[in-house]
Amino acid sequence: MRAIYFLVSMILLLIGCAHVPLPEHMVFHGKEGIENWRILDYENFNSGGFVHYYAPPDTKDGKSWLQLLTKGIEVGADISLEKYVADSIAAYKTNCPGTTHKIIEADAYNLYYTNSYPCRGHQSEVTRIAKGNEGLYRLSYTIRGRDLTQNEIEEWLKVFRAAYVAKGDQHERVR
Repeated sequence: MRAIYFLVSMILLLIGCAHVPLPEHMVFHGKEGIENWRILDYENFNSGGFVHYYAPPDTKDGKSWLQLLTKGIEVGADISLEKYVADSIAAYKTNCPGTTHKIIEADAYNLYYTNSYPCRGHQSEVTRIAKGNEGLYRLSYTIRGRDLTQNEIEEWLKVFRAAYVAKGDQHERVR
């Protein structure tokens, strides 16, 4: 009888370990060397969302970065892209007076903008917020110590425009 219980338990365990497809996620590529960037830090939110911070491989720690790529999702965020960005910018301006931003372009599912923060070692970033079925996705490229050049902004906009919201292991395009 023990053998039968053991066999049934093992079958149930194996069924429980079956492959679960990837949930909705953001797919991006197109920047040479980006696949070598390493995760520098991350935050997980109670909502199921997260943010991951990536830096070039020669970055020593979270305090020494000069370039940062941020990828995240706010699961269940049911807010307009404009309101989301306005709220984010208002929070930045509270914590860092003198923060400036410029919306570059927007449509029903995407909003692209730049930020410049005079504090925190002077940071400058270009960001895409994308609306998916499960929440709002964020891709940002940030540098420290100076403003982004127009060429850098265009280069990262090209990468961000090619990114898409996908689902499953085959990265089936959602948007």
